[in-house]
Amino acid sequence: MPRLSVWPCSFNKKLATIEFEGGDVSDITIEPEGTFSAEALGRWRDRFPKDYALDSVSQDDMRDSVMALGVTKLPKRSIIVADAMLQQFPPNLLTINGIGAGFKHAIGLIPSLEWLTASRRLDRKGNGAARMWIPVSPAEDEPGPLVMMADEVAPILDAHGVELERGEQPSPGFADTDVAIIGAHGGLAEVNRYFRSLSDDGHSITEIAQIAEVTRMSRLTILFVCSGGRIDLHPETGMAIGLAKQILARGSAAVIGPAWPIPFFVARPWLDAFLKAWQEGMMSLDACHAANRYVSEKTRRR
Repeated sequence: MPRLSVWPCSFNKKLATIEFEGGDVSDITIEPEGTFSAEALGRWRDRFPKDYALDSVSQDDMRDSVMALGVTKLPKRSIIVADAMLQQFPPNLLTINGIGAGFKHAIGLIPSLEWLTASRRLDRKGNGAARMWIPVSPAEDEPGPLVMMADEVAPILDAHGVELERGEQPSPGFADTDVAIIGAHGGLAEVNRYFRSLSDDGHSITEIAQIAEVTRMSRLTILFVCSGGRIDLHPETGMAIGLAKQILARGSAAVIGPAWPIPFFVARPWLDAFLKAWQEGMMSLDACHAANRYVSEKTRRR
């Protein structure tokens, strides 16, 4: 089983990490300021994660952006619960000795300890059947990104026995699938602020509430939706909000999604690696890590 790491609010602006294993506290660490800095997190939020999608952002820029946003150590398989402010920072980007934790660690993030307790009590079972929905717009002179994504993933999905839907809306049967996979455009309400809606290539909008409803019976929801996995703070309540948060709140047991815009061609290799691992019996935490590593190797900049 993965270990549970709790990131409470900081002590004097220092990150405190409490590790649990088997229900008992196994370690407590207060990170030195040179390892994790609250000021560095504030600077990161001003520009990222959205700007990671820009071609002008190099690998050196990405490494520089997470300087002083690290931890001393982390279990190889970790489930992290963090306060609302820290939830904005994708834990895969944490550095350990200057290297991104996501390269060697399988990491998941949960909304709260209460949510984890309730989820474990449900002990949901499923058949592992998956279905993908990509809203494909009517044919135009030039195919849009979602059309190209659908065409690219179709043979992969077929090889793994996953049905692909291309309608404007998910079919009634989509709500019954164990693993719901969605490919769509994601829009932000402001520059680098707040996930707003999903859309197709023709800019037809699908409301967040509809997606949360259609995936509520799924044990796992996978989003190939730009910024679909990002988390922001509500401007009035300070609570963590986002598409993934709403999907979890409505009932889906787990969500995988990107914190910033991703190119459409990532879907094919990621799905191929993930579905292979998933159908071999890996937990979603480990299957996601395996797929991330596979895509990293395939798309590494030379």
